[in-house]
Amino acid sequence: MEPHPLSKEALSEKRDAFDNLLQRRYYVIPSFSIYGGKAGLYDYGPPGSAIKANVEKLWREHFVIEDDLMEIQATCVTPEEVLIASGHVEKFDDVMVKDSKKGDIFYRCDHLIEEHFENLIKKEGNKLSEEKKKQYEEIIRHVESYSKEKMGEIIKEHKIKSPKTGNDLAEPIHFNLMFGVQIGPTGDSKGYLRPETAQGMFVNFKQLLDYNGGRIPFGCAQIGQAYRNEVAPKSGIIRLREFTLAEIEYFVDPNESTHSKLSEFASHKINVYSKQHQKDGVQHEEMTIGTAIEKGIIENQTLAYYIYRTDLFLKKVGIQFEGVRYRQHKDNELAHYSKDCWDAELMTSYGWIECVGIANRSAFDLTKHAKASKKELMASRKYKQPIKVDVIEGEIDRKFIGKTFKQDNKPVCDALETLDEATKEAMLAAHTEGKSYELSISATKKVEITKECFKKQLEKKTKDVMEEKYVPYVIEPAFGVGRIIYAMWEQNFKMR
Repeated sequence: MEPHPLSKEALSEKRDAFDNLLQRRYYVIPSFSIYGGKAGLYDYGPPGSAIKANVEKLWREHFVIEDDLMEIQATCVTPEEVLIASGHVEKFDDVMVKDSKKGDIFYRCDHLIEEHFENLIKKEGNKLSEEKKKQYEEIIRHVESYSKEKMGEIIKEHKIKSPKTGNDLAEPIHFNLMFGVQIGPTGDSKGYLRPETAQGMFVNFKQLLDYNGGRIPFGCAQIGQAYRNEVAPKSGIIRLREFTLAEIEYFVDPNESTHSKLSEFASHKINVYSKQHQKDGVQHEEMTIGTAIEKGIIENQTLAYYIYRTDLFLKKVGIQFEGVRYRQHKDNELAHYSKDCWDAELMTSYGWIECVGIANRSAFDLTKHAKASKKELMASRKYKQPIKVDVIEGEIDRKFIGKTFKQDNKPVCDALETLDEATKEAMLAAHTEGKSYELSISATKKVEITKECFKKQLEKKTKDVMEEKYVPYVIEPAFGVGRIIYAMWEQNFKMR
């Protein structure tokens, strides 16, 4: 039986001819090829550059213009404190494993395990028992979400060796994917090349809100380069160390769960691969977006809207219906900032590849940046009639704080004057019990706040207000431009 023309098997048969064409006709070539090239870096030639420019132009027309978004251009070099606040310094990593004897040979752990069991299934064929095959397929399906410890156990249990040398493998370790840079000549100011364009939009939230007249919802868009120091980049332009991202940050009121255009997209059909499908080990299912919302598979209607808009865009680019599915992240693989996330995965000769991530980042980023910068990053709900709200208020004692904290006087005062309600609640509880409260005044320093820091003690009050401040939620569609182009080329490649 012939494989489906858009299956991994069918596309793999043409991969050598396809890759040869891309380089021979100068669509893309390895960067610095006269020096032997460098893994994870590619250049676009004239036809590739023209197609890439067309895709970016179409993206702008489809999203920025049609959805009335605000486009900005933020810098690639990002100060360390920004990425400490966002969580990238601590958590933006992959699990890698080294050859125990050759210290310069590294593997990305999940890919190594996946390839080992795929090759085992192919090699053993009918000799493999059904039970073993199911066990191996289960590992392949879930390995991306496994912990470092779990991956280490699998490597030991199945005696997985270094593919290049046959040597044993060392214990898996975490590897941060960001490129560090020195800002200025002294080396005192550390930074990174941005791993995503999103943070440039979050730190500009206040200016964007003011530019939009203080109105929510609104969206911001950005197209630009991003940088990730991949452990073992391969697969051509699918996994690069420098690549183009097109991202949207759409800010919404967390109390508003509906979308005004639901009737427009509810009947739109997509291939849904929910976390339940993955748990049950079944294939994706064709479903209308409206049905997915009704069943609670997609909970946020704005996120659903951007799945719809993404699907329309991919079809315009040239991706075929059978060649795209929407995979929901399982609970144990959600990014540190994400409440829910769906990937638009496109079929290539390497299998299903994530090309778009559509995430509900909740209020994570704005809350973190507000806390670290001591700047208010909030919007307001305005009411026609006053409403009663519970608040916690107090007045700080600047004289006591100055004597107690000396050179830290200003950051302590700034931190106390920009407390969020949750922190006020926790501080009030501590003071009520006669305890101090440990407060962060920077990314690296904490201080003990006692009752004496307040001239008027923190207390709960009920007030009449005409407006209420809140931290917006964020829906983020992020597009890997190069991956989309590669999948579009490969899905439409024909041989005579």
